[in-house]
Amino acid sequence: MKLSYLLALASLAGAGVACTGRTTLTLADSGSIGADDASDAQAAETGPNGACVASRPLCNLITNEGCEANRACRPLGTNGANTSCQNRGVQGWSSPCTRHTDCLPGFICSPKDFCEKLCCIGDDRSCQDTSAGGRARGVCAITYNDLTLSTCTESGCDPFVASNTGCSGSNPYCSIVDGSTEVPAGVTTLCVGFHQDPPLGEGGTCRFNNDCRLGFGCLSSTSGNSCRRNCEQRAVTGQPHACPVGYLCMGMPGATYGHCIVPP
Repeated sequence: MKLSYLLALASLAGAGVACTGRTTLTLADSGSIGADDASDAQAAETGPNGACVASRPLCNLITNEGCEANRACRPLGTNGANTSCQNRGVQGWSSPCTRHTDCLPGFICSPKDFCEKLCCIGDDRSCQDTSAGGRARGVCAITYNDLTLSTCTESGCDPFVASNTGCSGSNPYCSIVDGSTEVPAGVTTLCVGFHQDPPLGEGGTCRFNNDCRLGFGCLSSTSGNSCRRNCEQRAVTGQPHACPVGYLCMGMPGATYGHCIVPP
């Protein structure tokens, strides 16, 4: 039986791209712009082929340049091609919102009604800038199509527990991304949104890790894809994060984490 470890993650708003060994993260209702490896927004606001552009007419959506201290740069329209300086909100990372103006400068109100910090892919420093509402484990990883920008999420969450994973807001699911080439080096887990509502339990037919409930991920085999319990490949039976007796921890070669399967 041939097995492969599904690292593809679905979008936060319901669309996704299935694949093996890569991660596609989208925060939008449709499409993907693929703004991979964009330059640091602080130094260069335009990524490869102009994919990530924070500076728009009037002001900069990430740095707030062009607006007074008591105002915030906000997108206008569905694609954010234009901007204006509007009310400065007080809600920060993963705080609830109903409109952009509820959020701090540099944040937008996501389709899931939580404030999310804007960034350019590759610009993890802005996600980690605590003086601007960032977090120490912040990673720029979620593509926000309508603005040709991205939003920050957190890494280093706990993929084994059914609650208190370290994730919140629009991104409550802790996904194993160990072995993926499309997340920063050293990142093994990442907070993302659920793709399936309600999420699936063990044995459920899945396409993405975040089709499954907390503590589980999607494993692909020749007989189909199913949700399997997350595990640590080096752990032996009886140790924390080990598979139950009779199961094998299957993961990407050289990866720390995997999913529990019945050996073929």
